[in-house]
Amino acid sequence: MAWYVLAFGLFSCALLSKTVTASLPAAILLLLWWKRERLDVRVVLPLLPMVLAGAAAGSFTAWLESAHVGAQGEEFVLSLAERCLVAGRALWFYAAKLLWPHPLVFIYPRWQIETAAWWQWAFPAAALAVLGGLWTLHSRLGKAPFVAVAFFAGSLVPALGFVNVYPMRFSFVADHFQYLASIGLIVLATAAATTLLARAGTLSRRVRTSACALVLLPLGALTWLQAGIYRDSETLWRATVERNPSAWITYNNLGMILDDQDRLDEAIAMYSQALRLKPDLTEAHNNLCASLVRVGRLEEAKQHIVEAIRLRPRYQPFYVTLEMILEGQGKIDEAVSLYRKFLSIWPGYVEARLNLASLLFQQGRREEAAALLDATRPDDE
Repeated sequence: MAWYVLAFGLFSCALLSKTVTASLPAAILLLLWWKRERLDVRVVLPLLPMVLAGAAAGSFTAWLESAHVGAQGEEFVLSLAERCLVAGRALWFYAAKLLWPHPLVFIYPRWQIETAAWWQWAFPAAALAVLGGLWTLHSRLGKAPFVAVAFFAGSLVPALGFVNVYPMRFSFVADHFQYLASIGLIVLATAAATTLLARAGTLSRRVRTSACALVLLPLGALTWLQAGIYRDSETLWRATVERNPSAWITYNNLGMILDDQDRLDEAIAMYSQALRLKPDLTEAHNNLCASLVRVGRLEEAKQHIVEAIRLRPRYQPFYVTLEMILEGQGKIDEAVSLYRKFLSIWPGYVEARLNLASLLFQQGRREEAAALLDATRPDDE
């Protein structure tokens, strides 16, 4: 019992670290099926609390992604058929990257889904055929190949597009999504290579070692080269732009870094490129507006914050930004009018009340400003 409590505690810690570990009970079940003649209730029942904990953590993460991270909107409206196409293609993408890890890109291009294209259905069909074939032949091949492939596919389920996660906005795949799942295919490949080398009894130990080195040394070199792009954020985003010029979010992220370094002309160029690739990218409109304000290009800044408001009309800070731009342009009456309209929708927004009071004082309308400030003051003062 003590070992079970410890195992469940460690599993809970894993869930708190990364929800993808919710697949552990299924992995354990696969291993038990592999090692035992048959499964009975006494073996399966202890896994039930883990399954419930994993389901709860997964549901919470899915809600968090949608409600707070931003996994909602047009990019995430996919039918079940489209999600199956994404899942099938993603499975083969990850398997291919394990076999030939080049090129590696931090953000891969987001492919187009076409349910009418027959070749796109070949990916999920082939994946099901492989699993079905290994299951059918497990009495001849042994259970291990099916277990390894099922572990790989099952561990990837949370990242195959059936659940909305924010990165789906710009790509359906990411290398780090398969870190855990890759164990299955790596173990299978290693076991197959070990078996083949053992059967090649005439080969000397030196030849076997050399064969392994021919595989491991290039992989080590690729790992060393890839690790270099993670030196800092700017290096990462520039490498991503170089390898995937269509990654609109990368230009926006790089722009924010350059903005923080006061390299405003470069930041403006990056935000502008992001908007050329994705004109409805609200974040880039807002960021570009801020940079343009800093260089004194207020009219251009106004155009971008107006577009940001059109795209996201319920986001309050955009209105405050627009009102500050109008104030900077000396359009006090227009700013006051916008503040009043804003407060008719969100009367409790304190910052807007304070800004409006300041403008009223500038216009000499002190009584109105004082009344507004009195209404803003907490009741317990």
